Amino acid sequence: MKLIATFIGLQTGKNIAILNQKDAEELGASEGGRIKIEAKNKSVVAIVNISKTLKKGKIILSEEIKKFARIKENEEINVELATQPEAVKAIKAKLDGKELSYEEFFSIVKSAVNNELSEIELTSFVVGLHERGLSFEEAAMLSNAMVNVGE
Repeated sequence: MKLIATFIGLQTGKNIAILNQKDAEELGASEGGRIKIEAKNKSVVAIVNISKTLKKGKIILSEEIKKFARIKENEEINVELATQPEAVKAIKAKLDGKELSYEEFFSIVKSAVNNELSEIELTSFVVGLHERGLSFEEAAMLSNAMVNVGE
């Protein structure tokens, strides 16, 4: 779906996009879901907020998206539904008491660094670590994942 980017100075520390309710329905996006935004050979995943008052065909983007993808006011961008990051599955597994692999920790750390996780998902990860604990091996894998993501 092609939408016109607009900005209102929304600084959230996250990749947030506000969609018109009808555009969101056409896209199959829901509040708190994810969309993939593509512009100028860059793509970014954003968490969706929905507005009944935003004009159809427009999308409000956070300043973080504007800066990363170098999107300009009134620029036409491509928007599509994004799949849930693998990190979310790993977070749920930790909450269920499962021991995580290096790849799962890496996906969580990378998604966190790339602002692909919501506040609730990040909080859930911390709760999972607190409630379920970390084995010595998991602590080492998490530390290595942090180093290897490199930010």
